[in-house]
Amino acid sequence: MERSPSVSPSSQLQDELQASVKATFDVSVKRPILKHLNADSSWLLSLPYPEHIQPPPGRCRYNIVIDVWLRGPQVDLFGWFSSQEHAKPSNIQSFAELNDLLGGAETAVTGQEMGGDSVYCIDAVCCSHEFTDHCHEATLKELPATVPVFASKKAASLVRSWKHFEHVEEVPVYQAGYDWRSLKDSQLPNWVGVGRIHTKGDAPIYFHSALMITFALSADQNSATEALVYTPHGVHADSFALVHSGKHPIKVLALLHGLHDISLAGAQLNLGMENAIKAREILGAKYWAPTHDEQKVAHGIVASFLKRIVHTLPWAPGSHPITEREAGQSDREEFNVAEKSFVELGNGESCVLT
Repeated sequence: MERSPSVSPSSQLQDELQASVKATFDVSVKRPILKHLNADSSWLLSLPYPEHIQPPPGRCRYNIVIDVWLRGPQVDLFGWFSSQEHAKPSNIQSFAELNDLLGGAETAVTGQEMGGDSVYCIDAVCCSHEFTDHCHEATLKELPATVPVFASKKAASLVRSWKHFEHVEEVPVYQAGYDWRSLKDSQLPNWVGVGRIHTKGDAPIYFHSALMITFALSADQNSATEALVYTPHGVHADSFALVHSGKHPIKVLALLHGLHDISLAGAQLNLGMENAIKAREILGAKYWAPTHDEQKVAHGIVASFLKRIVHTLPWAPGSHPITEREAGQSDREEFNVAEKSFVELGNGESCVLT
C-alpha cells in the first residue's frame, strides 16, 4: 500500500523525522538529542544547557546515559539459567569511545579544550532495573567513580555493592501531586529531575515501571517542563495518568516503549505495541521510539520458555516490513497510528527532539 500523495501536517512531521534520523551527532542544535547506543535498550539523552545556566568550561550539553550494556554477555543468576548477548555489535563499544565522540562534538561547537583527562562528558547514569541487561556491571565500571548513578531501589543497592561509584542515588517513586524538582542533596542540576512511575498493583517486583527524566530548558517560569519517559518493559497505560497530576505542568516530549509482545511461561514481560499506543495517547508524547526489541542471542533454561510476537509499523519513518503477524491482519489495519510521530532509531542513530 502506498502513501497518499496529499501532504498533511502529520506527514510533513514524519518527513522531518525521517530527515532528522542520522548516525552523526550534531550538538550545535539547541534541543535535546536522543541517540540509540545499541540495537536494544541503551540510550544517550543529550540536553543543551539552558541559556540562563553557565555550563562547565568547554561544555555545552548535559549528557545522560540510560541502561547501558555495550558488549559481552549479561547473566541473570547463572549462565545455565539465563544469559544473553547482543545479536548485533553495539554501535558504541565502550564508554571511552562514547566520551571521545561527545568531547569531539562539544569542542567543535565551543572551540574550547575541556581541560584534558580531568573533564568527562558523561554527566549521569540512569538504571531502570536491577536486571543485568539494564544494570551491567562490566560496562558501568568503565566509568569514572565520580559519575553519579541514579537508579531504582534494587538497582541502587546492586551498584553500591560494587564499591565503585562515589554517589549512587535512589530514584524517587512519583505519587499524585509529585514535584519533579531534584532534592537539595541531589547530584542532578536544578533544571533536571529523574523519577520513577510504577504500574498500579505491580508490587513487589515493579517489573513494569518507567523512568521519567524531566528538564527545564527555559528560564521562563511559565514554560512547561519537558520530559522523556523510558519504559523498557512497559507500564500499563492507565498508570501514566499520574504524569499529569504533579505540582508543575509536564510536556512529554518522547516515549521510549517497545513494540514486541514478550511473555515467559504465560507471564507478560514486555507489554508491546498495543499498550505503547495507548500510553502515548495518555501521555500526549510528541515522539515515540521503540526500545528493548532486539532479538538477542539467548542461552539457558529461560530462553526455551520465552515467546515473542513481533510487531512493526510499516509506514513509520525508519521502520521495516512486518515480519510476523497472527491472523493475517496488518498492524497498520488494527492500530490506526498513521498520524503519530513514531520514529525507529537503529543501532547508533540519533534524532533531534524539536
